[in-house]
Amino acid sequence: KKLIFFILKNILLNLPLLILNYKMFFKIHEPPENHIQLIHLVIKIKKKENKIKSKLHKEIENLHQKIVNKKYKGVYAIYENKNIIASKYYRKSNFKIFKKNIFFSFVKKKF
Repeated sequence: KKLIFFILKNILLNLPLLILNYKMFFKIHEPPENHIQLIHLVIKIKKKENKIKSKLHKEIENLHQKIVNKKYKGVYAIYENKNIIASKYYRKSNFKIFKKNIFFSFVKKKF
């Protein structure tokens, strides 16, 4: 509501931004109840150090679960539909799609 009011109030200043960033309207959503948004940390590791990558992934997953189990039922995330790597990751990690539009998919996972 505040975003729409702000845009209408300054329509001449915001019109070019709206045209260039029309996708942002498709990202507006109602978060699932008692879920926290998952934010990814991208770490580049050389192929030779693949064991470190899998160990680090497990540590991050355990940390997420410890934090989430205290206050929340699970986590949710948003990714672009054209991001095939994210789609495979969330499918492999047992996330369920709870909302989808032409640009974004919204997934959640309960612990």
